[in-house]
Amino acid sequence: MRLLIVSHTPHYYREGEIVGWGATVREIDHLATLFESVVHIAPLHHEPAPASAMAYESGRVRLHEVRPAGGERLRDKLSIFLRYPG
Repeated sequence: MRLLIVSHTPHYYREGEIVGWGATVREIDHLATLFESVVHIAPLHHEPAPASAMAYESGRVRLHEVRPAGGERLRDKLSIFLRYPG
């Protein structure tokens, strides 16, 4: 059985490796022990990763990256609809 996760958890590149928020990454690594594969759809940021970010340990997890969208202003939030089809 496969699992699809769609989240807003930010991911980053660190030394050529994709890393994400540590708490979420650990939880998804644990879920990967229960499924054949896990696809995580989440935004990939092109800025330095915070210290709390870590790489997935499970080889069963695959990140499908989307461009970050949204923000604090109403205009930023409405821009999500322009990116939705992508």
